[in-house]
Amino acid sequence: FPIEILDSFTYVEDKSITHVLNQIYEPIADMNVKKISVTKVTAALKEEGYLLDEPNPETGKTRKIPSEKGKQLGIYLVEREYNGRMYEAVTYNKNAQEYVVGLIRKIAEEQ
Repeated sequence: FPIEILDSFTYVEDKSITHVLNQIYEPIADMNVKKISVTKVTAALKEEGYLLDEPNPETGKTRKIPSEKGKQLGIYLVEREYNGRMYEAVTYNKNAQEYVVGLIRKIAEEQ
């Protein structure tokens, strides 16, 4: 994994973790390198106490939500609509996105 791409990350707007990682990986999209998955990043955030698992009453599955520690970092829920259905999206502000960049660096160095 080319760790140096993390140095060029710049905050654009608050967004979901998937969109944060897409932005980070955009410079290496055409390269044949192993990227760190959303699952691995969210598992690390959960392990560090920034995310919690919560049962989703609508689907019966579990979903990730920010803990109090996560909210203090800048992870929050936003209500959105898709195909006429309302849902809550976990969203990362500038501080949280910068933390994720550092977390990816840490994960990449441990591999």
